[in-house]
Amino acid sequence: LKCLNDSLGPLHRGDLVVFGKRPESGGTSWLASELTFMAPQVPTRIVIFNNEEMREKIQLRLYQAALNKTARELVDMEASADAEYARVLGGDASKIVVYDEPRISVREVEHFCRETNPSIIAFNTLPKVHGFHEEKNDIKRLQKLAQWARELAKEYGPVFGVWQADGTAEGEKWLDASKLAWS
Repeated sequence: LKCLNDSLGPLHRGDLVVFGKRPESGGTSWLASELTFMAPQVPTRIVIFNNEEMREKIQLRLYQAALNKTARELVDMEASADAEYARVLGGDASKIVVYDEPRISVREVEHFCRETNPSIIAFNTLPKVHGFHEEKNDIKRLQKLAQWARELAKEYGPVFGVWQADGTAEGEKWLDASKLAWS
């Protein structure tokens, strides 16, 4: 998105991008759009740690974003969709990996990242990653989780985290950090 380029500029190792959004407002589609655009620009895989929606829905969004097609149009081009998807991602259909686990933990993420050495990491959604439960409340736990995500970004590459807005965001056009759940 042009607005992302204008506001953030180029992304680098160490960058943590938190995407605050209202429920059912296109967070998965946003991730798919940005990650399929970035895929041919990075040397290794992009990993989406998904604890939100079904893997098939994420994969559909990735194909739609990469090929700029509706679900119906994808069905019509079934025979060529996989080859075209691979071409758009830079020649490798497996450039974006969806790690689908509803109760994914910090430990699982770290293990998978050591195995795959991703260029970009994305969480759909970050607050639902399990870990740091020794903290006395959710605010402290989520602070540690965000710091952990920043450390992943320093080690591997940019990290994207989708984060739900809370009830105070209702009717707001522009959300700031205070509108994020548990912020």
